[in-house]
Order: sequence, then structure tokens, then C-alpha cells
Amino acid sequence: MYTLMIGIEYISIALLIFEIIYVMKQKGSYMQNLMLLLLISVLVNLVGYLVELKSDSLETALIGVKIAYLGKPYITLCIFFFVVEFCKVNLSDLLKGALVAFHLLITTLVFTCDLHSFFYTSIQYIYSDSYCHLVLGHGLFYYLFIGMTLLYFIAITVIGIRKIRSTKDWLIKRQMVLCLAMITICLIGFLLFLSGCTNGYDTTVLSYFVCVQMLIILMIHFQLFNTLSFAKDESMDGMEEALFVFDNDDGVIYQNKNARLMQHYIENHYTEPFVQVLKKLIQKNEHLIVKNGYVFRGEEHDHEDVPQSANSVYHITGREITRQGRTYGYAVLVSDETESYYYTSHLEAKVSAKTHEIIKIQRSVIGSFAAMIEARDGITGLHIKNTSNFVKILTHAMQNSPKYADRITDDYAQMVSAAAKLHDIGKIAVPDYVLQKPGKLTDEEYEIMKKHPAEGARIIKETLGKLENDEYVHIAYNMAYYHHEKFAGGGYPCNLKGTEIPLSARIMAICDVYDALRSNRHYKEGFSVEKSVSIIRESRGSHFDPDITDIFLQHIDEMEAVFIQNNSSPSL
Repeated sequence: MYTLMIGIEYISIALLIFEIIYVMKQKGSYMQNLMLLLLISVLVNLVGYLVELKSDSLETALIGVKIAYLGKPYITLCIFFFVVEFCKVNLSDLLKGALVAFHLLITTLVFTCDLHSFFYTSIQYIYSDSYCHLVLGHGLFYYLFIGMTLLYFIAITVIGIRKIRSTKDWLIKRQMVLCLAMITICLIGFLLFLSGCTNGYDTTVLSYFVCVQMLIILMIHFQLFNTLSFAKDESMDGMEEALFVFDNDDGVIYQNKNARLMQHYIENHYTEPFVQVLKKLIQKNEHLIVKNGYVFRGEEHDHEDVPQSANSVYHITGREITRQGRTYGYAVLVSDETESYYYTSHLEAKVSAKTHEIIKIQRSVIGSFAAMIEARDGITGLHIKNTSNFVKILTHAMQNSPKYADRITDDYAQMVSAAAKLHDIGKIAVPDYVLQKPGKLTDEEYEIMKKHPAEGARIIKETLGKLENDEYVHIAYNMAYYHHEKFAGGGYPCNLKGTEIPLSARIMAICDVYDALRSNRHYKEGFSVEKSVSIIRESRGSHFDPDITDIFLQHIDEMEAVFIQNNSSPSL
């Protein structure tokens, strides 16, 4: 029997050491700390009792008792605190402190028991049934300790039964049943020892060990001691944002579910380490754009399952983690701003579209007004229509030329085409007798006609200056003012030459003349394509910019197609 008891003690001590190491590796929490303290208390109790069993003198046996009471008083206390915490029973700090103080007093009394009789009134060392043990007379505080232990058992039982009756969660019910079974085993071992039928063997030592094993089962099977960590993780994983926590060496300390999804996406779509990608986006205050998909939904590969979906947009912020002037790392928060981003973009697009619509209406009205002016000399609106179409074809062709590709953007080409309709708006100031004269103009009449570019520029500046953007007004102004200038000089009204003439005016000049050559006027018949092209070619470098002339002539077929189509349509 003695050998069996010693073997149980050694096995129990070995198991407890492994269990203590296991619990120490778990995430820190209040319940984990309680479990660790409980295991250590049981281990110390076992070691002390083993010393008593293997003792060969009163002094050695008493040392074993004192060692045991470094742990024994705190076993039931830890179990009680554990059940109270698990069942969410509120205990005041004062009560907790009083209970701890009482058990510290018990430990102190046992350590000094050879000096007084408060705990033990007598101490005898006897040998029976092949093993040695102490026979102790009990004092007042011993009975108080026994009574307190019984109160713990009763309180735990009451709390457990109330928890079972109040909860509807079957998992919690099963956990509490296991706790009550554990307490029952402890109580049986305790009562057997008190009854004296164990022939001096302390059955509480074995019952406490079995109780701890049941707690270990509870911890592993139900993950009981990770409740706080699980609650934190569940809360963090439920966040709509991705949360990363890094140390000062960029090592990941913590990341929630969406952070894991974001890391997976970045690592699969960027060559740089994902930490560097996040840092660069934070420094540049740029959004992370996920093309044709999303990241923060479902499982880790969801963004690959919806290639047809819209892009998603993520905003990234970072903040250092500091305490008392020391930096411990930094946190990065990634927020899904897709909805607000596209809502803002949608509003901006609507405003832009409405603005363009208003501008289009304005230009249409002004263009119609210009056409009415043209109608005074019998041309109707064909000249405006033809020249604006020629300008559109020419500017688009010039975009493909290395010389002009950088200067002529899509916006510039669109504005030049629109402004072409206003190049002759200054003719409103030319009298009808000059404008509608069937024959050749006199020198005096020609001087009057030559005033229309300057007048047109004035009208554009005064009427469009408050309605249009500055660049469009500047282009329209130049086209109206300088479209009769000649590349080699000798034009009007400013006698400019070469690149002194604005690019938009050089474009307008060749388009204006070609339509004038091809169209019927009240003072002449329209020339053939061949003759018109010949005149344009002869004027290359003198009247027109040679480079622009070359591009114009390369696209003469397109010009002619537009001219024929416009002239075959009903007049404006």
C-alpha cells in the first residue's frame, strides 16, 4: 500500500509539472492565472505530503506538513474564485482580500505551529502499516479552516446549481455539471479524511489532484480559460476594418480576420513585403485599390471569386503605440471606403456631367448666334459647320504626330473644335453693304472687313470671360483674333508670322481658307477639290504652317467627305 501511495505521488507530481508548463503557454487572462495558481498549490501540497510520507523523523515529517500548507489552503480558495469568475458572481475586493488574508494566516500558523497551539494542540510521529505519518491534535484555527473549506464547497454547489437553472446555454450547463462533479469528488475525499477511516492517509491530496485533472479537461475540451481572449478575438474579428499591430521591427504582433485577408491579398498581388506596401500607402496618403473584387468579405479567396465586380477602395491609417514616452510598436487600420469613395466620385461625375451639359448648351446657343451672323452674307451655317468639322479632324490627326502629341490633348482638341464656330463672330460689326457685296471690295470696304477679327476677340472676351474656363476663352480669343494672320507674315490684324501666331489660329486659318475655296459665295463659285488642294499646297509655308499643311493634306479625303455630307444636308 505504501509503495502504491508513493507511486501515485510521483506520477501526480510529474503530471502537474507538465500541466503547469502547458497552462503557462496559454494566453494570459484572469482565469488562466487562477488555474496556474491552483496547479502550483496542488503541486506544493503533493510535494509536502510526499516529504511527510518518506520522513524518518518528527522533524522531517513536520517540515513536510509546513511545505504542504504553502499550497493546501489556497486550493479550495482558487477553485472558489474560479467558479465565481466563470458564473459572473460579483465579489467585493474587500471580501476577496479578507479571504486571502485568512488563508495566509493559516499558512503562517502552520509554519509556527511548534511555538503555539492555535492550529495544532499536539504533534505525534507514528509508524503504522508500513509508512510514517503525524497524528495531530487540532486547535481552534484548524476547525475554522475546516469550516471555511466546507463553506467553499457549499457556496460552489449553490452557485453552480443556480447557474445551471438560470442559463439556457447547454454548453454552459455541461460545463457546470463537470464543475459540480469535480467539487463532489473533492468533498468526498475531504469527508473521508475527516471521518478517520483512511488510517491516517490524507485523501484530500488525491481528491484535489483528481479535481485539477477535471479542470484540465474542462480547459482543453471547452477552451474555458481562453474566454477573455476569445471574446477579444471575436470582437476584433467582427470589426469591419483590418487591424494590424506591429512591433518596432515590423513583426506582426496581432491581426484580426480582415487583416489576415488583407495580408493574403497584398502578398499575392505585390512583389514588396506587405508591411512595406502598407507603410508606403500611409506615407503617400493613398488608397489601396483592389481591382475587380473585394477583400473584406467571406473567406480569404473571395476577391478572386467575383472578377466581374467593381473595384473596392481601402483607406489606411497608422498610429504609434506609446506609453510614458516609449514606443512599443504601431497599429495600422485599413478601412473599406468603397461606398463613400464611389459615392463622392459619383457626385463629382454628376456635377461634371451637368457642368459639361451647361457648357454644351452655352456653346450651342453661341454657335447658333454665330450661324445667324454668318447668314447675313448668305453663307447660312455651313461655313461654321464645315470649319468646325475640319478643325476636329485636323486636331485629332495632329495628336498622332510626334511634334504635336504633347501639346494637343483630348481637352485641347475638343476646345479648339468648339471654339472654331466663333472665329467669325466679329462679322456682327461689319455692315451689310460690305458683308453682302457681290463684287470685289474697295480698299475702304476691305479695311472695314479686316476689323472683324479684333471685334470678334473683344466680343469673346467680354461675353465668355465669365461663363467659360480661362483656357477655352483664350483659345477662342486667339482663333477669332489671329485666323487671318499668315505664316510668312503679311496677314492681319497684327502682321504676325511663324510661331508668333497661336497654334489654334494656325489650325483655324487653313480650315477657314479651304472651306472658302470649296464653297459657293455670292461673289464666286466654289473651286474643285483639285484646284483647292493646289492652292493650299502652293500656300504651304507662306500662308499656312508647313507642318500643319502636310497633316491637313494627308487627311484631305476625310475633309472632303465631311464637306460633301454637310453640303448635301438641308441648310441650317
